[in-house]
Amino acid sequence: MSASIPYLVQWLSEADDGDDYLDTYIYDYIRNRLYPDEDENVSLSYALRLLIHLLGDLHQPLHNMDLFNDENIKGDNGGNSFDLPYHYGADELHAVYDTLMYSQHNSIPRPISNDDWTALEVTVTDMMARNEDVVADESVYENLDW
Repeated sequence: MSASIPYLVQWLSEADDGDDYLDTYIYDYIRNRLYPDEDENVSLSYALRLLIHLLGDLHQPLHNMDLFNDENIKGDNGGNSFDLPYHYGADELHAVYDTLMYSQHNSIPRPISNDDWTALEVTVTDMMARNEDVVADESVYENLDW
């Protein structure tokens, strides 16, 4: 699925770098199977959410590997086969990571209300402020523009 990332970026960006994404399974699936009768903006919204999800999955600890041994002859599902104490609806590594180590365990109803957007903004601003000392000034980041 991570091979889809460049095509999702190409589809979502306004850069004139081709239309290779049109020949991909991910485009076909989203545009022609999930939302064939909808305005393209619905497909673009889904594509953006999928891109965010895939980028998040790439950061999951152990998500792209499996431990195979005598106890785990079929693999450990990226560490998710190790039982964790059930807490806030999460009992495996992927779910704990998705809830930001339990700090964001409440599901936000969709569509997201103005109040929930405001709460998210406060949460993100607080996270950024608490961690700004470990992030370099944004001017040092290179724009890959792909």
